[in-house]
Amino acid sequence: MSEPQPQPSPSPQPQEPTWAEALAVPLGLLGAIVGGLLGGYVVKLAYASNLYAIPLIGLTVGYGTILCARRGRSIILTVLAILVCLAASLLTEWKFLYRFRDPSLSYFISHITSLPGFKLLCHGAAAAIAGWFVWSTPTRPKKSASE
Repeated sequence: MSEPQPQPSPSPQPQEPTWAEALAVPLGLLGAIVGGLLGGYVVKLAYASNLYAIPLIGLTVGYGTILCARRGRSIILTVLAILVCLAASLLTEWKFLYRFRDPSLSYFISHITSLPGFKLLCHGAAAAIAGWFVWSTPTRPKKSASE
């Protein structure tokens, strides 16, 4: 007796992205920027109490990214959070904590390497915290149409 021929499985229909998926990256970027601004303000307040709290910017950027994007574990959102965090932490350093002869941004950028190693390490730690926070957040499972 001949064996029954296996039926080809129906090919999955490509689903159109929902608005939540299409807007995840722009909303995540917006959340990262707002988190960076909020983190910069918190660092300014902490510095008034003689605390160097630059790594807090990484926490606020990471949380703002996943809060607004409503998803995690995205390489694009992770890279955006890291870049926004580095920019926010360095701009906060320049605006509120940097005391040198020339207060211009161009002088600060050209002399970033003259910052103490601990401060550079804190900027790197802030970026790592932001990236880890976004990457470690699980993506919510998609709801099926029947639910």
